[in-house]
Amino acid sequence: MRIKDQEFHSIMDIYAFRVIVKNVDDCYRVLGQMHNLYKPRPGRVKDYIAVPKANGYQSLQTSMIGPKGVP
Repeated sequence: MRIKDQEFHSIMDIYAFRVIVKNVDDCYRVLGQMHNLYKPRPGRVKDYIAVPKANGYQSLQTSMIGPKGVP
């Protein structure tokens, strides 16, 4: 299977989760807990709360290494 000229086995974001919380502190707290459970992938943490997108979009995004070293 090819998506955007990539082999299926090379896709690193098979699973995605959205966590909605009530305030900014909780956003960072949840991110910290996620990174305590699973190792973050270097260069793949995006902080759109500290630096919002031009349209005002705010979020925290991360990619992590799951069990057995699988991204």
